[in-house]
Amino acid sequence: MKNNVVAIGENGFFQLSEELSKKVRGSALGFHKSWWRDVQFFNRDGYKYVVENVMPERQLGSFSKLLSQTIYNPTLLFEYSYSRVGKYEVSALQAAIRKSVEKDEDIFTQLMEKEELLQLLTMSNDFDSIVAILVRCCEGNDNG
Repeated sequence: MKNNVVAIGENGFFQLSEELSKKVRGSALGFHKSWWRDVQFFNRDGYKYVVENVMPERQLGSFSKLLSQTIYNPTLLFEYSYSRVGKYEVSALQAAIRKSVEKDEDIFTQLMEKEELLQLLTMSNDFDSIVAILVRCCEGNDNG
């Protein structure tokens, strides 16, 4: 699998994927919390994307929200659509990762120290070198 998309959230979330996933399994709670709101998707194609719309396989109303926070949080299939928000420079991807690391470094620093990660990030000069750093951060982790 070639990692073509780097998803970065302001809360420390990151994920590597082969493509902008159209259909994804996820939890009802994740849907109700709109986990994607602060996530940017940096694509190898040089464009940045955001989630435009999420449609669950079945309607999830207020009662579902309450249940998902307590005793019943089912895994469902969600259909995602994305909006392309423009081209990005490598420095924008680096900045998004830095911001995410500062917010919650634990996700990134399972296998390397924060200082090492930030130094490698500063030395990176293209999408592939950044992906290589992130893969190294999460080897053995389900983010990569």
